[in-house]
Amino acid sequence: MTKESSVKADVVLLEDDALINISTSGAIEEMGHGVRSFMHLRDCTEAVRERLPDIAVLDVNVAGETSYVLAQWLDDRHVPVIFLTGYEKPSLDARLQHRPACRKPCDPQELKKLIADALGPRRGGH
Repeated sequence: MTKESSVKADVVLLEDDALINISTSGAIEEMGHGVRSFMHLRDCTEAVRERLPDIAVLDVNVAGETSYVLAQWLDDRHVPVIFLTGYEKPSLDARLQHRPACRKPCDPQELKKLIADALGPRRGGH
């Protein structure tokens, strides 16, 4: 079995803090998922428009811009979104309140549960 075929899900990660990006990418890979990691909103947006991920983990505030437009675009296409944020959940965009959020620094076990819940039984979820 190739590594590609053994990957549970294609996860897109958008996080502009290099250390958080690296640690979160590593945690997601340890869960058995493939990670496409981005530090810039434009690069991430272009990548997901080319190929939809199975799930997206998005920092709310990326270099002074919010990821809400991208999150809504993904949500409209039924791609689960998990937010990484330093903010309290109530400060999330009202249209996206139903999406889970993990306070930074996000505990890897909490992120694992959020990803599994979002994916459900189809790919490495419950």
